[in-house]
Amino acid sequence: MAVYYKFKSARDYASIPIEGQFILVGNLKERIF
Repeated sequence: MAVYYKFKSARDYASIPIEGQFILVGNLKERIF
C-alpha cells in the first residue's frame, strides 16, 4: 500500500510505500520531510 501526496508547487504526485493498512500521522510527516 502507498500514500500519495502533492505539494502545491509540485507538478506530479509523490508516493510513500507503507506496510499495513494505516500509518500514524507523526510517522507520515517524518517520511515526507
